[in-house]
Amino acid sequence: MRAALALLAALAAAPAAAQTPDALLILDASNSMWGRVDGRPKILIARDAVAALARALPTGTRMGLMAFGHRRPGDCGDIELVMPPGPVDPAGFAARAAGLTPRGRTPLTAAITRAAETLGASDRPARIILLSDGIETCHPDPCGAARALKATAAELVVHVIGFDVAEPSAQAQLACIAEATGGRFVSAASAGDLAAALAAVTATAPLPAPAAPPPPPAAPTETNLTLEAAEIDGGPSVPVGTWTLVALTDPPRTVISGDGRARPSLRVPAGRYEARVNAGTARIAERFDVSGAEQVHRVVLNIGTLRTRGLLAPGGTQTGGNWTVLADEVPGARPGESVATSGARDAQFRLVQGSYRLRFRAGEAEAETDVFVPAGQTVTQEIVLNAAQVAVTATRGGRPLGGVLWEVAVREPDGQLRRIASSGAATGRFTLPAGSYVLRVRVDGAWRESAVTLAAGQTGDLAVPVD
Repeated sequence: MRAALALLAALAAAPAAAQTPDALLILDASNSMWGRVDGRPKILIARDAVAALARALPTGTRMGLMAFGHRRPGDCGDIELVMPPGPVDPAGFAARAAGLTPRGRTPLTAAITRAAETLGASDRPARIILLSDGIETCHPDPCGAARALKATAAELVVHVIGFDVAEPSAQAQLACIAEATGGRFVSAASAGDLAAALAAVTATAPLPAPAAPPPPPAAPTETNLTLEAAEIDGGPSVPVGTWTLVALTDPPRTVISGDGRARPSLRVPAGRYEARVNAGTARIAERFDVSGAEQVHRVVLNIGTLRTRGLLAPGGTQTGGNWTVLADEVPGARPGESVATSGARDAQFRLVQGSYRLRFRAGEAEAETDVFVPAGQTVTQEIVLNAAQVAVTATRGGRPLGGVLWEVAVREPDGQLRRIASSGAATGRFTLPAGSYVLRVRVDGAWRESAVTLAAGQTGDLAVPVD
C-alpha cells in the first residue's frame, strides 16, 4: 500500500514550473455505499475523507466535485456536477459532500466521460479522481470506453480509489479504467486507507519514508468475539439465517460457515475479519478489526418495508396479480436478480435498503417501476397497469352457453391474428392492456369473431351473441 501511494503522489504532483491541471473528484453515491466498513456506512466514511481532503488542500487548489447515484434509483443518467472546478472552499466542499445520500446505480463510464467534458480534457491536461466501491452497473465495457476516451484526450489521467472492493472482477474493472488513462488504481480497505489514498492522489501528503523491515511476528492475542445483527441502527438484536466468519489472512481462512445461532460467540486471534450474514432477502458482507479481550460486532442489516398496490387505472380499481422485486443497486445482490415474489393482493416485502425494480403482472397486463426502500421506513408503491378486466359470456337467445373456447387476439399490420390469451371456461375472464382486440369464441365447431375496444380501468361483463 505504501509503495502504491508513493507512486500515486509522484504521478499526481506537477513539476514546479508547470501549471497544475484542474481536477475533478467523482464520488460514488450509489446505494452500495450504504454498506459498512468497521461498523460505519461507507458513505459516511467517504464524506469525512472528502471533507478532510478539502481542508488539507493548499490554498488556491482548483478542484470540483461530481457525484452519481444520489438522486434517483434505476437511472444511469443520475450524474451531477455538485461543484464546478475552481479554488476549493473547504466548508462548501464538505457541506456539499455531506448532502449526498446514496440511492441509485453506478454509472462509472458515463461519470468519467461527463467529468472529462467538464474539464475540457480534449484540449488541455486534466485529472480525475474516482472514488468508488463497486462495479459498473450501466455500461457493458467501461474499460473499452476509458481507452476510447483517452484516445481523444491524450493528457487526461484518471486515478481510481477502490473503497472496500472485495470482488476480484470489480477490482480488475476499476484498475483497468485507471490503467487505460495512464492513472493508477489504489485499493482502500478501511477509513484510514481511504484518507491516505485521497491525500496521495491529490498530492497533499508527503512521500512516505521507505518502509522499515517488519518486526518479527508477535504471538497473536485472542478475543472473545460475539456476532449479532440488527435490522436498523440502534435496533434490537435479531436472529438471522446463517453466519459466516472469514479471517482475512493470507490466504483467507474460514472460521465458521453456515452458523445458524442468533449470536454466535467464539474465541479468535486479533486481526481483520469479514462477517457474512444471510437473513431473509439480506446478504451482507462487512469487514472489521478484532482486538482486545472482549468484543461484540453488530452487523446492521438496513431493513425497510415495501408495500404494494396494483391498479387498473390511475385512481381506479385495485386488482390482484403477481409481484416480482428485482435488485437494481442492492448490497449483496446482482443487478436484475429476483430477490422476492408474491401473489398477494396487498403484497408486503421486507428488503435491504436499496434501489429495486418492482414488476406487477395481472393476466396479460404488466407494468414496472423503480422504487427506493430506505432502512427503517415503510414505502407504499402503486403500479398502474392501464388495463381492463372483463368477463365474457357467449349467449344464444339471451341465455349463456357452456362448452365454448375463448381466444383474445390482436390484428398485426399484415392482417394476421396473434393470440395473446385463451380460456376454456364458460365465462372467460381476462385482464388486458387498454386497446383494440378481436374476441373469438368457438361454438358448435366454428369460430365466431367480434371486435372489441377496452379502456383503462374498464371492468364488467361482456355478452357475445352467437345466434
